[in-house]
Amino acid sequence: MIDPILNETIRHAINTTQYGNFVLAKMIRILNLTDADLIAQLTEALAGVDADTFKVQRLDRLLKSVSELNTQAYAAFYDGLTDELQGFVGLEGQFQYDLYKAVAPVTFSIVSVVPEQVYAAAMSQPMQGRLLKDWASGLKDSRLRRIKDVIAIGYTQGKTTGDIVREIRGTRVLNYADGLLNTSRNEVDAIVRTSLSHTAQTTRTRFYQENDDILGDLVWVSTLDGRTSQECRARDGLRYTKDNKPIG
Repeated sequence: MIDPILNETIRHAINTTQYGNFVLAKMIRILNLTDADLIAQLTEALAGVDADTFKVQRLDRLLKSVSELNTQAYAAFYDGLTDELQGFVGLEGQFQYDLYKAVAPVTFSIVSVVPEQVYAAAMSQPMQGRLLKDWASGLKDSRLRRIKDVIAIGYTQGKTTGDIVREIRGTRVLNYADGLLNTSRNEVDAIVRTSLSHTAQTTRTRFYQENDDILGDLVWVSTLDGRTSQECRARDGLRYTKDNKPIG
């Protein structure tokens, strides 16, 4: 019984990775929609700044409109990501149900999860120490802080407003991949993939709990390649209880 479950689970993991790529592209597009306005507001805010009389204390007032746009961008990002996660819970729960329904004897009754309950659980449980809403808020704050740092350091070093804006946005020849804003996109990549993994794990855990009376032990399966950590290599093939305690 393990082989068909393992094969379908691996196939599902590949599909989930592809879905993650789709969600990431969608979230990046949401942020990109505000980038042009953010750069325009930034250019306007810095237009009258004199490098010789520049004061760091004035940045908050100068960048008020930039800060508001940044907040709007990450609010849209959070709303878009949570919409995707709500739909993903239903898909993940249905996959688990169909998978075990196909291999379980007809005398066994498989219980499906309630997507709304699983989604609420996923949102209320920290992923890597923080709730998703806190991660999104942290991304928003860190991007604005980096923008302020680039401006402050730039004027201190005698750079022009154009140089500073270009450093934040990036250059057209490199498709703006060399700009500070691209750092935020890399952070979004990590949050999107972590949130999908967290939501999938929450769904599986709830499914196992609902069917605790008929499901057996868990088997750890690692992807064995050049990037697999020593810990994951050592755990490959080991058995665990449904509450993730090692057996033997």
